[in-house]
Amino acid sequence: MSKIIGAILCGGEGRTAGCHKAGLVQPNGLTIIENIYNAIDTFCQETVLVGHAQDVPDSLGHLKNVPDNYSHCGPMGALEAILNSDLGDLYMIAPCQEYAADPRIYDLLLMHEKEAPLVVRQAGQTFPLLGLFPANLRTLATQHIAYDTLELNSFLQISGAGRLDLPLPATGGEPVPERSRNLNV
Repeated sequence: MSKIIGAILCGGEGRTAGCHKAGLVQPNGLTIIENIYNAIDTFCQETVLVGHAQDVPDSLGHLKNVPDNYSHCGPMGALEAILNSDLGDLYMIAPCQEYAADPRIYDLLLMHEKEAPLVVRQAGQTFPLLGLFPANLRTLATQHIAYDTLELNSFLQISGAGRLDLPLPATGGEPVPERSRNLNV
């Protein structure tokens, strides 16, 4: 059985939201990152934060932090850092985005654990930072950094990552899964 580590990526520069999203409070009174932690932690032996972890609430202060090994490498740098952390065999990756706070996504990913690497796709849109990545991809991730190939789609293609198709949500464009076994690789 694989040792599954939940990894919440929280090292962005906050450009899209105008601030670090980790500390943004949601309608339920919890922050985005607390909601993601509550969704993912049930499925993992341990959950960690990856990146600088700015604005992470005190309630998650007990979590290990895995800093990037290389600066200014964006999401590829975060993926490289967690894959080289030696914390587990399989990493369940979640971006610090509202759509990643649905536990059904992680349940579906684990149903297809044997197909890892595996990322979520919905309505033709791939979410490259929401998926399962085996530790044996660490060398490939490091090579991408060394050759300044920071494009995640390139990494996914070379690694042979499959796509787990989620049904369309009732409204909006974010992944909202239902129980589905439609796996397109």
